[in-house]
Amino acid sequence: MFPRKKKNKTGSISVVVIDKSNGYKEVKNLGVVKTVEEADLLMTKARQWIRTAHGQREIDFVGSSVMQSERLEVERVMSNISSVVLNGPRRTHQEGAVHRHGLDTLAREGCWRLP
Repeated sequence: MFPRKKKNKTGSISVVVIDKSNGYKEVKNLGVVKTVEEADLLMTKARQWIRTAHGQREIDFVGSSVMQSERLEVERVMSNISSVVLNGPRRTHQEGAVHRHGLDTLAREGCWRLP
């Protein structure tokens, strides 16, 4: 759901809440106003209505004690990492693989450079 300002033929502005879960449907009309400032105020009310009208639609992690404890755990783990080692093959272009995949031809033509 989202709020929307809709200009009317008379020049006024309607503020409605739209639901797109099953097609495009106006689920709430918050009012009709004459000025953009009043429409902005109704848009704020529409956002508040969306948050509260149909149960909990947002999860607030900002003040959560779970978030704080997980942040502390991540900081603890990250502070104990002393180095990072990347293990893997040093040469990925062995003779057989280069020839088998045609990369030797590309290298001869200047399209690809062998390291």
